[in-house]
Amino acid sequence: MSFALTTEQLLARTKTVTRRRGWQFLKVGEQIQPVRKSQGIRKGGHVERLGGPIQIVDVRFEPLVRMELADVAREGFPGWCVEEFIAMFCRTHACQPQDEVTRIEFAYVAPVEREVELAPDAATAALTRTFETLARRHG
Repeated sequence: MSFALTTEQLLARTKTVTRRRGWQFLKVGEQIQPVRKSQGIRKGGHVERLGGPIQIVDVRFEPLVRMELADVAREGFPGWCVEEFIAMFCRTHACQPQDEVTRIEFAYVAPVEREVELAPDAATAALTRTFETLARRHG
């Protein structure tokens, strides 16, 4: 499972929920390997694993607009409001707020391989810059 947009949150283990378009096949208890990027890798490139596997603890399907504030932090964006997250998600996933998405809750299975030295404010700032760059590229 790719975490290209939230790599820092995943490595810092501040993210325990992800929303996806698709992924309806997931089952509670399955283990998935997080990666930085899984599509669009050039010939000769490789998939970069991000830590150890994660275990799926909940899967449900809901319109994006039903997202609750607590899930914004679980997605790795403490301090953001729901509307900010939904706007970013729609920009980066080419969807509308009323579209149904797959909400996936997970737990980290493997012990921390290395300490990530990012304060929560620094991680949020870095991600904000990433999403602003993406927004400029994708209009």
